[in-house]
Amino acid sequence: CIQMGKIQQPLNVSEGIALMNNIIAGTKFKEELQRFQEERKLGDKMFQRGTVTKGWWSSFKSRYWHRLVTRRGERFACNRADWTKLPNIVQMYDIIYDKLVDDGVAIKLDSPSVYVRVRRGCVLR
Repeated sequence: CIQMGKIQQPLNVSEGIALMNNIIAGTKFKEELQRFQEERKLGDKMFQRGTVTKGWWSSFKSRYWHRLVTRRGERFACNRADWTKLPNIVQMYDIIYDKLVDDGVAIKLDSPSVYVRVRRGCVLR
């Protein structure tokens, strides 16, 4: 969720609901939510108890309005040449690389090998 925000790809309502349902799946919180919904006879026959709904999303936004940024998506360049500038690519790889290191999938190298394109081939620097 936070990573999506960092790459300027915020969650919409359905993604936020799906994320929370995924987080609580198989936990005591899902069981507590299911019991809460059953006691109050919430939903109809088609309603899947133990899942959050749009009402939860609305309440969540109300509770955490001071920590959330809610606005329409930003406009990005339609031309590939405009958005594939080196600083954008470097930022994207830095964010992805840091996340891979944090999750233990990759390790940070002191002096990484870099391939540089030289006319008709690649040279290991």
